[in-house]
Amino acid sequence: MTSILCISLQTLASHPHTKMSFIRASMPEYLYAFLKTRSRERNYERLRFASLVVIGSLVEVDNPEVVDYLLATEMFPCCLCCMEIGTTLSKTVATFIIYRILLNEKGLNYLLSMPERYLVVTHCLENMVEILDVEDEEYLPHLLKNIICCYLRISENEKIRADLSGYIPWLLVDYKYVNIIRGDPEALCNLRRLIWLFGSGTGIQENLPVSHLDWSSDDEECNLLRTEIEKPKMAKKEVRKREIPERRGRV
Repeated sequence: MTSILCISLQTLASHPHTKMSFIRASMPEYLYAFLKTRSRERNYERLRFASLVVIGSLVEVDNPEVVDYLLATEMFPCCLCCMEIGTTLSKTVATFIIYRILLNEKGLNYLLSMPERYLVVTHCLENMVEILDVEDEEYLPHLLKNIICCYLRISENEKIRADLSGYIPWLLVDYKYVNIIRGDPEALCNLRRLIWLFGSGTGIQENLPVSHLDWSSDDEECNLLRTEIEKPKMAKKEVRKREIPERRGRV
C-alpha cells in the first residue's frame, strides 16, 4: 500500500503541472521519516528507495525553488543517512539527489559555506567507495558515476580543492572500479577530469595499479585515463634519465 502511495507521489513530483504545488504543499516532508530510519530490514529498505525515487523526480530538472525547498527542509542529512545505510540502489539514488542539488549554485554554496558540511559529505562518499559491493554489477556503475560527479562538482572550487585531496579515495582508479565504469565514456571522462584537477602535486597518481587494467586498444576514454594517470610516472623517468649522466660526470 505504501509503495503504491509513493508511486502516486512520484507522478505528482515529476509532472511539470503538479511539481511546484507538490513542493508548496510540503508533501515531500511526509517521506523524510522513511529516509531517516537506520533499519536495514527489507521492508524499510523498500520504503527508503521508494521515497528517494520521489525526491529524485523533483531534482531531475534544475529548478531553484526545488533546491531552496530541499535545502530548507534538511534534505542533505536524509540523503547522507541513505548513503550510509541503504543498499546499492538506494545509495545510487541518494547520491544522484546530492549531485543534482550541487549542480545548482545555491546548493553548491550551501555545501561549501561551512567546512563541516562538505567534509561530512566527502567522508560519506569516501566510505561508500571503500565498502562497495563489487558483485552488484547492475547498479554499481551508476553509483560510481554519481560519486565521481559529486567529487568533480565540489572540486571545481579552487579554495576547497586543497582540503579535498585527503578525502578523495583513489580506489576510484583501482582497476576493479575502472573496469566497472569502462562502458560509460562520460564516467571515464569525469574521472580523468578529476585526476587532472588535482594533478601530480598531490601524489595521488604515484602507485596506481595501471598495469592491471583491462585496457582495449579501441577504447579512447580508457586510454586517455591511463595517459592522465601515467603522466607523473613518465615525468619521473625523464628526471631520472637526466640525473644519471650528471651523476656519472661527477664520478
